[in-house]
Amino acid sequence: MCVVGVSVVLLRRIEIEGARSPGKHMNRFQGLWIILGGACLIVIGLLIYSGGFNWFGKLPGDIHYEGERVQVYIPFVSMLVVSLALSLIFYLLRRFF
Repeated sequence: MCVVGVSVVLLRRIEIEGARSPGKHMNRFQGLWIILGGACLIVIGLLIYSGGFNWFGKLPGDIHYEGERVQVYIPFVSMLVVSLALSLIFYLLRRFF
């Protein structure tokens, strides 16, 4: 058997063993989701950095008290908006994937 034949047989065996153990190789679909998640985080970070979320924490219903020595801030309505947005995103992910 020539060297090329041996290498082809060894490569084929590695492919078969790799297919049997899914933990060794990341699924292409999972890699795509990780890339998309990272891109979304970058976009959200750029929006926060550029001031695109200036409204966050200033909605009607957010509690802000400032005394002489005490400052209390409770973003009640802002957290409701975040909760609704995340619930919608996770619902759509479960529904379509």
